[in-house]
Amino acid sequence: MFPIRFARKRSVNTTLEQIDAASADINGQKIDRQTYQVAFLADRILEDLVNNDLSGTGQRLGELKTVTNELKMRAFSAGARDLEELCVPLRTVIESLIKSRGKFGKKYTELLAQLSLAIRASVRHGSDGASLARDISKTVIGAGA
Repeated sequence: MFPIRFARKRSVNTTLEQIDAASADINGQKIDRQTYQVAFLADRILEDLVNNDLSGTGQRLGELKTVTNELKMRAFSAGARDLEELCVPLRTVIESLIKSRGKFGKKYTELLAQLSLAIRASVRHGSDGASLARDISKTVIGAGA
């Protein structure tokens, strides 16, 4: 009787470990997609500003804020502290751009570009993205975001 219980318990533990591993893998994939989405939306917003076409910018800023909030939560649960810390000043910049109602200051557009680059770089495989992200983050935080 004891060996069967032990085998069942070990089987359950193995299954739980497999579930945890799969969840971590899915979370990592979602983080990667969300970092790409942050960079994409930021690029589109900046492109709109260059082209002086603000028709969809408000909606994109809202989407960017939502994605940034979700990314921050996922980064926290994954233990990606560098990425999580980058989301805070990005969210501040986004909120400032939303409040400006189309009168975007150069400082905030430059910070948006730098932070989106840092976020994307922070999860690049095979590079020292975390170090680059920290350098950009220090510059951004020093700039008053």
